[in-house]
Amino acid sequence: MTALVAVSRMLFLYLIPNQPQARRAGETLAALLLMVAVVFPVSVAQAAHSEGQGRCAAPASLEHLRPLPQHTVTRLAQGESVVVVAIGSSSTEGIGATSPAGSYPARLQVRLRQHCPTCAITVINKGVGGETVDQTLARFDRDVLAFRPHLVIWQVGSNDILRDEDLEAYLAAVVHGLERLRAAGIEVVLMDMQFAPSLLIHPQVTAMEARLAEVAQAQRVPLFHRFDIMEHWIVGGRFRFSNMLSKDSLHMTDASYDCLARLLTGALLPEAQDSLP
Repeated sequence: MTALVAVSRMLFLYLIPNQPQARRAGETLAALLLMVAVVFPVSVAQAAHSEGQGRCAAPASLEHLRPLPQHTVTRLAQGESVVVVAIGSSSTEGIGATSPAGSYPARLQVRLRQHCPTCAITVINKGVGGETVDQTLARFDRDVLAFRPHLVIWQVGSNDILRDEDLEAYLAAVVHGLERLRAAGIEVVLMDMQFAPSLLIHPQVTAMEARLAEVAQAQRVPLFHRFDIMEHWIVGGRFRFSNMLSKDSLHMTDASYDCLARLLTGALLPEAQDSLP
């Protein structure tokens, strides 16, 4: 964990108990993060990369998927059909967007089709608000395997953090899900939690973030670091909490969902990454 991350999170955890509204604390943190960023500036290379990529940009280390879901990437590069299932809870469903068309899966389909017009690309949104990992796993047969997708983007972590569920039991369930998808020959991208006041007040959030990265590495699946990307947007002043998140200080907005889709598009179409609007 960088000094910037450590300081910013300590500031947040200090502020929350002393503010009547989590949203007010979030706005205060945003200003403090900008001050901290002066003390712990990002590298020149990262700053130049971000400047060239617009509001949605993140450090190059966060914009790439490692390892790549190579079969899916190859199909896109060759202009072949691709079916993606986005599964998870409310931030996959698109709560906080002004319409279903503003969800990240809907925007991902639009962006992938724009940059691969010869591809028959279908992104199926199977987000269900409020679900824990066990509830998601219970519908894998119906909502994932039945579509025979080439790729699954599995958004994990948020609701189990909000409910302070047992971390190790949660991670074991994620591993079980990854094994089921692997056995079906389906590539997977894991997506971690959102950087949001409603999550940051929970004591397990840092441990969850770290342990998900360990699980992804051990299972050899890419992890899309949404938490770190959103934190970067706040620290860099690209977003404020007030326009990155909806009024509940948890769910994303049309603008931040679209940025999420932009970065995922660039990760799946690496050759087009620098030209994405």
